[in-house]
Amino acid sequence: MLDQLSGGRLEIGFGKGGNPYELLAYGIEPAGAQRRYDETLDAVLRALDTGVISADGAQMPLRPRQLPHPPLWYPSSNPQSVARLGQRGINTILGFSFRSPSIEDTRRCRDEYFAGVAAAPGTAAGGAGRTVPRFGILRNIYVGESDRAARDRAIEAMDVFYRQFTAVWRQHGDPRFAEPQDFARAIDEGRVIAGSAATVRARLTAMIQASGCNHVAGAFAFGSLTYPEARSSLARFAGDVAPALRSVYGDTASGPGRGQLAE
Repeated sequence: MLDQLSGGRLEIGFGKGGNPYELLAYGIEPAGAQRRYDETLDAVLRALDTGVISADGAQMPLRPRQLPHPPLWYPSSNPQSVARLGQRGINTILGFSFRSPSIEDTRRCRDEYFAGVAAAPGTAAGGAGRTVPRFGILRNIYVGESDRAARDRAIEAMDVFYRQFTAVWRQHGDPRFAEPQDFARAIDEGRVIAGSAATVRARLTAMIQASGCNHVAGAFAFGSLTYPEARSSLARFAGDVAPALRSVYGDTASGPGRGQLAE
């Protein structure tokens, strides 16, 4: 229905989730999560592809406007999954903010992803009307008036975001996020992007070119950032960063087609 109402603009994202403790609230054992996820995803895709939604042959009362299905997304932090996603023509975003791999590892995964795409030429790449699947990265982004002010504020905000993001793990005594993160280092390594518009523009341009990704997603509201702070950061990005980045995609070796920004 959403695909019909939007005139064929719907894109669908699927995710298993990365926190095993959230599953326990629903009586689901984490060890069985991958099997349940795979079975459910396959059932949903079969229904979208065929219009049949049950074993007794019941038909969907309304088909998507984009056939066989709208473009699909599966964000992942697992480098082992990217080749399979490419083979299935499913768009992906590799990593998550401060948990993202290095640009060198991202480039290697990107190459494996598009090798998977090439190995399955019959796949409906990315869904209806989409000839080139998207391999993307996601970063928390803060664009300030100056490098120092933006950097300091982003570190404060990310510290709060990290405490929020890891709260359930810590409540269960899981040690993987027990230690604080060094977000100054994360900014230096490009896992968080913060600075003036000129600095953010330069960092993301270099990142796009080095990684070969053809999709960039930016998270602009996080941690302790206020609404006015996030709004002004996004406005600076839209006015002083995004136009230059869109022109970069014509030069980056990210496979055929132009890239895409998601703000």
